[in-house]
Amino acid sequence: MKVGELAKRAGVTAETVRHYTREGLLQPRRDPENGYQLYGSDSLNRLRFIQRARTRVKLMSCVWREEERVAYPAD
Repeated sequence: MKVGELAKRAGVTAETVRHYTREGLLQPRRDPENGYQLYGSDSLNRLRFIQRARTRVKLMSCVWREEERVAYPAD
């Protein structure tokens, strides 16, 4: 699948897919006929994993901030 299709199926933007590709987290193959980057189901699974991990990190950050607020209230 091309960048746009992968992005749509994963619920992210095409720029997000390109970013993770540049960072080496996604590794597409090139279509020899037209040079398009093509992604397989492994890329979709990895992208979904990354999104779940990011969500969990954000959640944990909120929990830690709340714990600090309760443990060390402002005067």
